[in-house]
Amino acid sequence: MNKPLKEQLANIYGKAQPEKPQERRRERLSESEWKDIMGINRPIYARAKGGALRQR
Repeated sequence: MNKPLKEQLANIYGKAQPEKPQERRRERLSESEWKDIMGINRPIYARAKGGALRQR
């Protein structure tokens, strides 16, 4: 099986540059933001008679 393209290019053009690990920023979210993301306060809809959507 052939080597991946990255390895083939490294062999042709010399040593490949080592990749730097990217730093991740930690995002601090408040409790209300977490609830909003999870959808706790969103309206809930259900099917009623005849297929109509109604809010619970």
